[in-house]
Amino acid sequence: MTNNISDIRSAVKKVAWGFFLIHIHFNLGSIDILPDWAGYALIVSALSAIALEQESAKLIRPFGIFLVAWSTIDWILKIFGLQIYLNYVSLIPSAINLYFTFQLFTNLAAIADKYSCPQTKKLLVLRTVNVIFTVTNTFLLYLGIITEGGEVYTVLMVAILVAALIIMLAMLITLFSFASSLGDIEDKLQQALSQAPQDAANPMSYYQTPQSDVPYGAPAEEADSNAQE
Repeated sequence: MTNNISDIRSAVKKVAWGFFLIHIHFNLGSIDILPDWAGYALIVSALSAIALEQESAKLIRPFGIFLVAWSTIDWILKIFGLQIYLNYVSLIPSAINLYFTFQLFTNLAAIADKYSCPQTKKLLVLRTVNVIFTVTNTFLLYLGIITEGGEVYTVLMVAILVAALIIMLAMLITLFSFASSLGDIEDKLQQALSQAPQDAANPMSYYQTPQSDVPYGAPAEEADSNAQE
C-alpha cells in the first residue's frame, strides 16, 4: 500500500514539473533551455505509475509520445530560425494536447478521490477551465476572429497572458499540494506499520482476561461462597 502511494506521489511530482517545463519559457537567443518536449517526456514517464491506479491512463500514452516528438521537432527547427506552419493542420497538436491534459487531470482527480485528498474538486475544476480557455483562445486567435493590430488585440493578448498565468499557477500549486497530501498519507501509514510489530510482539495486548476477586489457587468452596455473597 505504501509503495503504491509512494509511486503515485512521485508520478504527481513528475507531472507538476512537466507542466512547469511546458508553460515556463526561458530563452537564450533562439534556444528555449526549458523545452516543452522535456516536460511532455517527464509526464509520459509518470503515466505507468498512474495507470496502476487508473488503467485508462494507458490510453493517453501514445498521445503523450506524439507531443514529445512534435515539440522536439519544433524545438530543433526554432534553433535554426524555422517554424512549423501547416495552416489549420497545426491545430491537431493543440487538440491532442487538450485531450491529453483533460484525461490526465481526470485520472489524477479519480486518484485524489480514492485517497480522500482535498484536491479532487480543484483538479476537476482546473480540467474544465483549461478546456474553456484553450478552445476560446483557439477560436479568437487561430481562426482569425481577432486580427493583429489595434487596441482590441493588445487588450485581448494581455488578458490571455494573465489568464494563462493564473491557470498555470493554479495547476502547479494544486499538483504539488496533491503530492504533499499523498506524502502525509504515506507517513501516517508508515507510522501505523511501525507500531504494528510492537503490538504483535505482545498478543495479550489485544485481549485482557477479566480479573477475579478470588485469589489464585483458592479452594472451590471458597470461590462459590464468594460468588453467592
